[in-house]
This record gives sequence, C-alpha cells and structure tokens, in this order.
Amino acid sequence: MGTGCGIKERNTESDCAFKSLGGLLTFLMLKSVCSVAIRLGGRKQPRFFSNSGGEGDSKGPKAKEVIDDDLLKAIDGVANNLHPQNSAEKKSLKNTLINRLVANEKASFDSAASSASSEMLDDQALIGLLADVAEDAKVDKKVPLKKRGLVLLRKEIFYQAVQSGYTTDEARVKSETIVNEAQMKLVEQRKALLNDVREKSEQDEIDQTERNEKEQKLFAMALEFMEKIYKDDIVNSDARKPINVDNNAIKLFQQKPLGTWNKTTQYEGFSLDFWSQWDRRAATIANGSFGPTNSFQEQIEWTTKGKQWEYPINNEFKMGDEESVSFIDHVFLERHLPSLGIPKTGPIAHFMHLVCVGLSKNPYMTAAKKREHLKWFADYFNVEKQKLVHKLHEQEQIAAQNAV
Repeated sequence: MGTGCGIKERNTESDCAFKSLGGLLTFLMLKSVCSVAIRLGGRKQPRFFSNSGGEGDSKGPKAKEVIDDDLLKAIDGVANNLHPQNSAEKKSLKNTLINRLVANEKASFDSAASSASSEMLDDQALIGLLADVAEDAKVDKKVPLKKRGLVLLRKEIFYQAVQSGYTTDEARVKSETIVNEAQMKLVEQRKALLNDVREKSEQDEIDQTERNEKEQKLFAMALEFMEKIYKDDIVNSDARKPINVDNNAIKLFQQKPLGTWNKTTQYEGFSLDFWSQWDRRAATIANGSFGPTNSFQEQIEWTTKGKQWEYPINNEFKMGDEESVSFIDHVFLERHLPSLGIPKTGPIAHFMHLVCVGLSKNPYMTAAKKREHLKWFADYFNVEKQKLVHKLHEQEQIAAQNAV
C-alpha cells in the first residue's frame, strides 16, 4: 500500500507540475517557433520526427533535437522549485516532463503528416506529375556495347595523340573529330558495299594528303577499331545479294555414265610414300610443339628419344654395332700388342699390360675405341722411344747395384 501511494502521489505531483507549466510552455513554444524561423538560415536545423530513427536507430531522437533550449531551461527551473534538495526526485520529474513533451510533439507531428499525406494522395495532378518524373528518372543501366566501344576508342585516340606530341586540348579535339570522321567513312563504305559500288582511289588519296602523317595514323587506327565495333552490322541480309539458281544448267549426277572405267579391278591405287611421311612429320611437329598432355605421352616420348628403357628391360638396349661384338674383343686385348710392335719384355711391356687391364674393365668404351687407344700407345712408343726407355732402365739398374 505504501508503494502504491508513493507512485500515485508522484504521478499527481508530475501532473500538477505539467499543468502549472501549461501557460509558460505554450508561450515558450511559440517563442521557440518564431526564433527557429528567424534563425533558419544561419543555424543548424533540428532533426524532426520525419528523419529520426533509421533502420538501425531504435532509441529515437534525443530531447535536445525535439525540445528547444528555452523549454529545457524552464523544465529545469520547475524541477528546482519543486524539489530543491532532492536530486533523485528532481531528475525523475525532469524525465517525466521531457517524455510527455516528446510524446505530445510526436502525436502532433503524426497527425499533421497523416493529413498532409492524405491530401497529397488525393491530389490527382500531383500524382500525375510524380508519375511523369518517375518515368523520366528511369535510366537504362546497361550501356550499349557500341557506345562503350566509341567511348573507349575516343580515350585510346586521345592517349595516342598525347603520345604523338599533341597537347591535351588538341588531343581532345583530335579524338572527337577523328572518331566522327572514321564513323562517317565507315558509313560510306557500308553504303558502297550495299550498292555494289567501289569508291575511287583518287578520293582516298586526296583525303590522305589533307591530313598529316600523325593524323593519318590516328585516323587509320580509329577506322580499324570502328570496323571491329560495327562488324556485326555488316553481316546482314542486305549486304548479301541473292544468287538465282540456273535451272538450265547441266546436272552431272543425272547424266548417263560413259562406261569408260567399268572394270576397276585391273587398276591399283598408287601413292608416293613421301607424302604420307610428310604428313606424319607435320603432325608430329604440330602436336609436339604443345608438349605431352599426360604422363603416359611423356613416358612414350622419353622412350622414343632413348631417355627411358624399353620394356622388357634389355641391358644391351640400343648398343648399335656393339651388339655383334664378342666379349673376347673387350677383355683379351694383349693379343693385339705383338702386331703393334710392342716389346714382350721390359718396362714398356709391363706398362702396356696395365693399359690392357684398365681398358678391359671399362664398360663404357667400344672395342674399336679400345683398339684405337692401343694403337696410339704403339705410335707413341716407337723405336727411338723404346731405345731411350731401355737405356734409362739400364742406367737405373746400374745405379741400384752401386747403391747396394
């Protein structure tokens, strides 16, 4: 009961305060409206209920945005007069008064806005005007490709003109004039193509002489790009003249055969193998330039180039002439020494024995290459070298005996 009485007393107190402020607040509101109207040009306008609270704004407008400063000062004065010592009651009274003022302001705005909107919706002239404006405001978002191509062509001509030495103003003028001239030139060529009339080369020469070298280069580039932009327009039914079929022409497949080659069994087809090899070689080069498309083709290519063993594995893979060479020719090489003039005893014979042993253990050399090595040593140890080596060997033996 005590709590209920406290709430009732508080509401009665706020109602009394609100009623006592009725005349003062009305006067201050009229004064505020007049002051806002006077200071509208030089002061920031308050935010009204029409633009308050967006999609993400759930708190609504602030009190300062709806109520004028003079009204807030008046509310502060009333709260101070009623509760000069209690700050909590003072704050509660201020919030209650401000909320009521905001609610009244919102109610007045809603009623005014609803009546104004209903009047606007009933006005047929205004609805027609808005419909016309909406139709005019519809803009095609998709720019035609040809229009985009012309814009890009003007930009390219402008860039090329600046690179050629023209100023920016001159390049802008050149881009407009050259693109327009190229467009007119293309239209004339289309008309000439449709009418099956060839333009005279003299007129082209006159047009080229009128332009300097830089302009002619830009014009040629613009005309080339213009033909690419309008390439779809030239291929139409008007540009293709119909071809009438001659019904009186001879129909070969409806004639009677002559009977010259009735017996085809005695004729045999003959073709040169050169052309088939030529075609295979061209196909190999064309396909090989792109490389193998998968790992199987890659391994096939490695096998054909000799980089990979063929299956089944053969240790004598691609040995060539060595396939017919015997194992004896690789290992027993000392039998070739007597025919080469190598002595059977002495230091040279001992050295050549070591050479033959080393060559017999070399699996990477062919038998012919090994015999060439033996022949080289035989040419090196000729008769004079043999005498010199024999003499040096005897001197070494005598020195060894004297040393003992």
